[in-house]
Amino acid sequence: TYESAIKRDPAPLRIAMIDRDFSNRPAHPECQAAVRKAADLAEQLGHHVEEAIPPIEAERFNDGFAVLWSASAGYFFRRIQMAIRDGTEIEVPWWARRLLQNRRLLNLAVRFKDRTTGKPLVEPITRRLAAFESTLTPSDLWNASAVLQSASRKIIKFLARFDLLLSPVLGALTWPIGHIAKLSTGDALR
Repeated sequence: TYESAIKRDPAPLRIAMIDRDFSNRPAHPECQAAVRKAADLAEQLGHHVEEAIPPIEAERFNDGFAVLWSASAGYFFRRIQMAIRDGTEIEVPWWARRLLQNRRLLNLAVRFKDRTTGKPLVEPITRRLAAFESTLTPSDLWNASAVLQSASRKIIKFLARFDLLLSPVLGALTWPIGHIAKLSTGDALR
């Protein structure tokens, strides 16, 4: 019965633990310490913890992710541009309509801030993603999708041996607010 099932102690979990990223680069020492502390606690509770990392080609995965992420940003920029051009009802401020109709203005807008909020009119990372998307070919999208699907299959096979993957959420400490805005608009995405 359900009642008897919830009264039983659960079987020990099989936990894969990593304190680095999939490229095998170590996480920040504080992030590593937090993962190891959680792993130690799990072992004290009777679970089996094993250091293991999914066998994926991390650099190819990261490149594929960047391609698909930028394709998404570019797609939405184009959808907004089309809606503005066609007169479709869409809630876009007048200044954004003007920016999205002209790439030179869009590039210039990254340097300016909204007077009321002090935030950039267009986040530099969003502009970089959209600009990167314009360089992609259908073949790039197809290959990126295939790389991510292959990685997914490898991760599924890896996780079949474990009940849980314990890893740092981030490999570094969180950035302070405003850090991304300071990144150069010329920084490469790949």
